[in-house]
Amino acid sequence: MPDKEIGPQHYKTVNFYRISGQFATGWLKSRLQAKVDKGDLSGYYETAFAEAIDSGVEIFEAAIVSEADWFEVDNLNDLDIAEFQLMDAEQRLKHLSSRHGGYWRYPIKDFCLLYNFHYPPRKLLAHISARLEQLVREYPSSQKQITDFLSQYYGIDPSLVVTANGVSELIPIVLEGISEPVIIPTPSFNEYEAVVPKALLNQFQLREDEGFTIDPDRLLSEIEEVKAKHLVLITPNNPTGNAIGEAALHKILSGARELGCQVIVDESFVDFQTNGRSESLMNHLLRYPNLAVLLSLSKSHGIGGIRLGMLASADADLIARVRARTPIWNINALAEEYIRLYSSFRKEYKVSCELVRQETDQLADDLNKIDGIKAYPSDANFVFCKIDREYGSARGLTLRLLNDHSIYIKDCSGKTMPDADLFFRVASRGRADNSELASAINSVLRSTEKIVNKMITVQYAQSL
Repeated sequence: MPDKEIGPQHYKTVNFYRISGQFATGWLKSRLQAKVDKGDLSGYYETAFAEAIDSGVEIFEAAIVSEADWFEVDNLNDLDIAEFQLMDAEQRLKHLSSRHGGYWRYPIKDFCLLYNFHYPPRKLLAHISARLEQLVREYPSSQKQITDFLSQYYGIDPSLVVTANGVSELIPIVLEGISEPVIIPTPSFNEYEAVVPKALLNQFQLREDEGFTIDPDRLLSEIEEVKAKHLVLITPNNPTGNAIGEAALHKILSGARELGCQVIVDESFVDFQTNGRSESLMNHLLRYPNLAVLLSLSKSHGIGGIRLGMLASADADLIARVRARTPIWNINALAEEYIRLYSSFRKEYKVSCELVRQETDQLADDLNKIDGIKAYPSDANFVFCKIDREYGSARGLTLRLLNDHSIYIKDCSGKTMPDADLFFRVASRGRADNSELASAINSVLRSTEKIVNKMITVQYAQSL
């Protein structure tokens, strides 16, 4: 039965049957022999049983089995999901974190990966679905033709743009061959730090007491002191969620230009800011030849599965170097079709980003109402949080949510920052899911509180 037709009144058989001896040696044996004699060897037991029920030969009773108690394994994909369901929380967390995606296949709710849950609209997806056979069979256009469409959407000269299979394809290319110091504010997106030689990496520590904001003067002094030739900024920042103000950004760019430092700005979440795309630096490429802007459409447009990113810069040498390192067909046909269509849905996209902002603000408010949680203001589609140490750690919370509520969040213990073991990040998935998340976190902390209080009571009683 097609998935769309399956309702709560329909069931999948587990294929365990208890059959009476009389029925097996009587009606069933003769009916099976008749099918064999006719050469009908590919029928299902359900068909024969249906005939028995219809003819009133035997009374059948069904035992309803919980969905969590069984899983049919026919192939490696089934086996992967079945094994996941048998794992404990520690094993599940390790299993998920090693995959970096595809979480939707498992019986969990993913608050880890970051994308727009209100976009693309159904109409856009329907256009792509209608062309699915051609998009699967036919080759996409080359990089240049696809870039022309992308550049038109953002109002940029195509000569300043490179289209990529997600920003993750661009990061190692843009930063390859580095031989001079690089500054990256931290905590940040670890993929940037991973491609820079450790001897050249300078981590500019963002301070919790300053709300993880960047002080332009302190940053420029750091650039001058270490003689950095590259600076990586993410705004809004991942995982802290806060954006660098316009005045501060231009001060940094101007100062860095005077110091001969190239600035790489990742603005993958810029469309979620209060003023949206007007905050983008793409309109200032010619003003700052030392500027390179990276943008992930995968996150803001909710299309992580088809992988789309871009680089925009007036640095002709950088553009030429990146183009030389990207294959002629680095963009698949589904992604190309999306680029050709999405300019017709600007209004829907703007509305979706506004809705994401509202829901993320509400999520932060709801989390701040939980005793033991501090949620920081966010300019993106996620919330950066800290758990009070008396309630455990971010990892402990992550494990409890996964085990007790089948909810997966981002444990930020691996970030370079003081008290990193207390920080976690949650994506905004929409009002209903966000409410479920807040309720689950509150439940975990309150149960932790009860356990601690019980331990204190027992210790007190033993001391009397």
